Amino acid sequence: ASLIQALTLDAGGTLFHPSRPAGLVYSEVASRWGCRVDPATVQERFAAAWKTWSRTDPGRTTVATPEEERAWWKALVAEVFRGCGTFADFDGFFDELFVAFASPDAWSLYPEVKATLDRLHAAHVPLAIVSNWDPRLELLCDRLGLSGYFTVILASGRVGISKPDPRIFAEAVERLGVAAREAAHIGDSLRDDVHGALGAGLQAVWLRRSSEGMEGPPVPQAVGREPDPEDAAPRGVAVAALLDEAVKLVVS
Repeated sequence: ASLIQALTLDAGGTLFHPSRPAGLVYSEVASRWGCRVDPATVQERFAAAWKTWSRTDPGRTTVATPEEERAWWKALVAEVFRGCGTFADFDGFFDELFVAFASPDAWSLYPEVKATLDRLHAAHVPLAIVSNWDPRLELLCDRLGLSGYFTVILASGRVGISKPDPRIFAEAVERLGVAAREAAHIGDSLRDDVHGALGAGLQAVWLRRSSEGMEGPPVPQAVGREPDPEDAAPRGVAVAALLDEAVKLVVS
């Protein structure tokens, strides 16, 4: 029998991904506010900005409230469009962009997710989502048909703690009614998911999805990103390319 009694899962980049290329959505919304930029250029600039910001972490781990989360994204999006033209109203542009990614139409489940969750549900494995997201995550999960699978859905913007802070993982396992050592976390961020979970005493599986068929870099609310080639999982941490593979590594 497996020693793992419960699982916690990341959201964006693990359970679901943007339905349309991020650069395309960004450029479409920007054009309505007077700034015309090629989608491929936006895509490239976002990938570069995200890599820099997530590495240097200008305030990301201290983001605790919905207002701070929104301000963090607004500053990042401003960086993406810096030098790319002018907006009639940047605040109005960002408001529309932020709302767009709260819609379930903006997101699609990865192909294997539903069947994997069905199997876990049938096996009575308690599940939680632990995500750096604003409080709208609960409604989004409901609209994507995910809510029924999860006992707990923890969004950083609601609980006031962001991954990789171990306290958000501790909160999840406490609500699931298991000890940290009896739980495993699966997510696509080496820093937020793997190191965060290990720091809280959980086991961890690093989900490294292929970029093939992906719709580009992350978008507001999404935390999934392609890791650098030099990134390596800590010793003893399993790596998987699909969620069902990751689950099989920790749940027998």
